[in-house]
Amino acid sequence: MTFPGSEDYGPGWWREYYPVVFPLWKPWNQPLEGEAEKVIGFILQNVNWDPQAPFLDLGCGEGRHSRWLVRRGLQGYALDFFRDRISWGVERSSAQGLSGPGFIQADMRLPPFKHHSFGLILLMDTTFGIFDDPTNLLLLQQLYQLLAQGGTLFMQVLNPQFWGRGEMVVDLGKGNGWRGRLMRRYRFDQGSSLLYDQLWLEGERGEVLHRYPDQILRLYRTEEMVALCLQSGFQKVKFCSAADWGPPDSLYEFHPDSPEYYVFAQ
Repeated sequence: MTFPGSEDYGPGWWREYYPVVFPLWKPWNQPLEGEAEKVIGFILQNVNWDPQAPFLDLGCGEGRHSRWLVRRGLQGYALDFFRDRISWGVERSSAQGLSGPGFIQADMRLPPFKHHSFGLILLMDTTFGIFDDPTNLLLLQQLYQLLAQGGTLFMQVLNPQFWGRGEMVVDLGKGNGWRGRLMRRYRFDQGSSLLYDQLWLEGERGEVLHRYPDQILRLYRTEEMVALCLQSGFQKVKFCSAADWGPPDSLYEFHPDSPEYYVFAQ
C-alpha cells in the first residue's frame, strides 16, 4: 500500500503545526487526563475484545489514553510522528510508575506492525481528518488489516453539524511566559468540509502579537463515516455522541450541539 508522498512522509500542515502548538497545551493536560479516564472507562464497558490482544493508540501525543489502558491491566503501543511527544509520553509513564505502553515514533500511515495484530485501535482527539480524503480512506483500509478478528477501531470525530453553525472565537487567557492573551478561532468551510483552527497572541489593545500555524481538519458527517468504513472493509459501524455515552448497540441520533461523536468499527 503506497500513500501519496510516503517516501518523505508527505507534505502537510501538521508537520509545521504540532511542534509549535503542542507545547502550548501543557497547562490543559491535567483536565484532559480526567476526560481520557472517562473515555477509556466507556470503551472497556462497551467494547469486547480479547484482552490478550494488544491495543494500538495512533497519534497518541503524550499517551494519556494509553496510560489509562495500562492502568487497567492492558498492554499495547502508543505511536506518534513527533519525537518530542514520544519523549514526553515516556517521561509521564515513568513518573507514574507504569510499565507501558510501548512508545513508538512512526508515521501512522506506515505503522511497523503485522496484519491482525491488535484487538483495539484508537484514533482520538483530532487524529482522524488531518489528511485528505484519499489518504484518510487508505489509512482506514490499513487499520482494518491491523485488527485481529473481532477487534474494534474506536475513533473520535469532530461533528460538522456543530462546527458549521458559525465562526467561534475563544479567549484562552494569559499563560506563564506569554506576551499577551492566547486567542483561538474556529471557522468551518461548508464547501470543503474543512475546519480551520487558528491561534494567535493578542495584546492589550487587540493587536496581533504573533500568529501560529493553522490546524486544518477534514470533518465527516456520520453517513460519510459509514461509507468510508465500509469501503475500508469494516462490516459493522456504530456511533454514539459524547452527549449520549450510551452502549453502541444501535445507530444513535446525534445531538447537533455535540462538538464530536465516537465511531465503533468492526
